[in-house]
Amino acid sequence: MTDRMMEQIGNYRIIRLLDRGGFAHVYLGEHIYLGTQVAIKILNTRLTVDDRNGFLTEARTIAHLMHSHIVRVLDFGIHNGVPFLVMDYAPNGSLRQHYPKGTRLPLYTAVSYVKQIASALEYAHNHKLIHRDIKPENILLGHDDQLLLSDFGIAVVVRNTLSQSMQEVVGTLAYMAPEQVEGKPRPESDQYALAILVYEWLSGERPFHGSLTEIATQQLLANPPSLREKAPDIPPAVEQVIMRALAKDPKQRYSTIGDFAHALEQASHHIQPTVEALSRIAGPPALLVSSGNLTTGEMNSATAREERFKVQSHGQSRGRSSGEDKPVWHIGKRQLLFMITGVLVYTVLSNVVLLIHLQPTGGNEVLWLLPALVIPIFFGVVYGPWVGLLTGGLGYFLGNYTSIVINWHPNAQSTISFLTLASLSLPWYFCLAFFSIGCVAGLALLFTKGRYNSIRALATAEIVSAFSILLAFIGAFNPFWPHLYAYETVWLDFTHIALPNIVLVLILLPIMLMIRHFTNRGRLSSDII
Repeated sequence: MTDRMMEQIGNYRIIRLLDRGGFAHVYLGEHIYLGTQVAIKILNTRLTVDDRNGFLTEARTIAHLMHSHIVRVLDFGIHNGVPFLVMDYAPNGSLRQHYPKGTRLPLYTAVSYVKQIASALEYAHNHKLIHRDIKPENILLGHDDQLLLSDFGIAVVVRNTLSQSMQEVVGTLAYMAPEQVEGKPRPESDQYALAILVYEWLSGERPFHGSLTEIATQQLLANPPSLREKAPDIPPAVEQVIMRALAKDPKQRYSTIGDFAHALEQASHHIQPTVEALSRIAGPPALLVSSGNLTTGEMNSATAREERFKVQSHGQSRGRSSGEDKPVWHIGKRQLLFMITGVLVYTVLSNVVLLIHLQPTGGNEVLWLLPALVIPIFFGVVYGPWVGLLTGGLGYFLGNYTSIVINWHPNAQSTISFLTLASLSLPWYFCLAFFSIGCVAGLALLFTKGRYNSIRALATAEIVSAFSILLAFIGAFNPFWPHLYAYETVWLDFTHIALPNIVLVLILLPIMLMIRHFTNRGRLSSDII
């Protein structure tokens, strides 16, 4: 092996070796000007002209992948005829390093991992990319133990240009879909590989074993052994989901990898861990390992990590609105339920507000001080943009309509009341502003993943929510269309409408999010007890 310590490649200086393999070595590097740490993957080959073009094309494609669960490619090139990639450094190693062969994971931990990986793969599939090499060695743990999928598409480059060791080939083949064994990979191939991973996490072993030829034959022809025979504590519904994803025919699997993750979560969603199940899966440490040599310290460390991940993933499954759980724009049964709930709540509240405003008391400003807007904003940041959009727009429309119906007959002879009612027939841009508030606030999921258990996450939700109110105000009150109230200035409207609502949201939203968070934690504690 070439000694590359302190060698400079582009703007990066190699510090030390992190990992070595049959087709590449990974080094810890440092930017010579910025001092930032990176991972530098140097392929163990010199490329031909054709291979060089293929590498650069593939690396350029990978570099455009921007997802919270995909390792970013920061730079790439060819140094002295040797190709290299510069990537974000994941300091916590790979899942294989954290969970050696034979380690069993709790169901909730496995589901949490699947949702993160599936989110990354669905993003890639939507960009017409297939990973082709899903395995524990290619799944890294970043900061806050967030999963990061690495080696995207590198299999395409190394397949024809590099010679891998037999051990690495067998390790990859063990997760390879039948159609990929035949040289015809497709997006469903990544789903099959992820299902093999889940099978391994829950049972402690992969479904197929043997030599290279034996594994290839089993992948093509043999059905996987029953998962529940190896892990009797696994619910039958979970086994059915995994077995469907392991179907030999890609058409018989789930239509998308996101559907697979959603089905797996649904199958495990109502299963609560008992004390016996927790002790059987998470401890004592010796029960976690059916093979392999681990020190007591390593086994205790693995057990502690699983306990932490189990509580975290259970909490996420209770509030399935996070970006990790589902894509930000996903609409499922849970989202539809909370759409209806949010619309009803906001309809009632906005109706009450309008009824107060319609009373002939001389321009009661309570309309702008009641905490009405926090409802669509709360539903948006927790359950996603679509829920926020419908809650804000449809909820206000229904509240507006019902208040007019209630007030029309008793006040039909009142000139003031009639003018007030007429003013409530809002122009299209004003209605659009109400629709946008909850929708824009829901984009907080892009940054928080639906977890509001830290000051940073709460602050992010508040910033995005305040921005949504400002954006809606600008959309409704600007020089491009007539002012809704000719006798008022834009500044007066800002101080009487936008600013009070922003202040109220900044006060009430974190309180509501913290109440929700502690309620979920309380439910988790009672379930375990």
